[in-house]
Amino acid sequence: MQEVIDAIVKNANFNNKENLRSFLNNCIYQYYNENEADKESQREYKSVVFKLSYFYKNFSPFVNAYGKDKKYDAGVEALFCIAQELKIEIDKSECFILFHLRNLGKFKIKESKLLMELKGLWGQYKEYALDDQSFSAALRTLRDERLISYRKGSLSVSPTIIIRYK
Repeated sequence: MQEVIDAIVKNANFNNKENLRSFLNNCIYQYYNENEADKESQREYKSVVFKLSYFYKNFSPFVNAYGKDKKYDAGVEALFCIAQELKIEIDKSECFILFHLRNLGKFKIKESKLLMELKGLWGQYKEYALDDQSFSAALRTLRDERLISYRKGSLSVSPTIIIRYK
């Protein structure tokens, strides 16, 4: 597990590497459930937990790493490095959407309202902009990777993601 965190710290362009390492140790750790201990011991690769809720709450020391007007760039960079290392197949535009949802908490948001909020932000962050069809595909990808829950046009963030490798 420590190799994964070291690789994330190495790939992320943040100045304070030690603070990032300790932060990631609290966000990402090996999955353990007593009821499934026999299944986990038989797996070639151990399952991993990514606490997205902890990430959102405690990311504030790193949010201004690229400057005050580049908060989303820092969040996208961190989420993208984590996703790459944990083998979660999402791109930077999808990380942008996921990082935007950080203030949502346990509440749900309509897809149309989220799209309107993001269209305003995409004026400032043009490199992450998506058209309407690509936006729907991005939400589908986030749902398929179990990063969000999506039902009847409303979505919410999954607070904890368990990644099981085959």
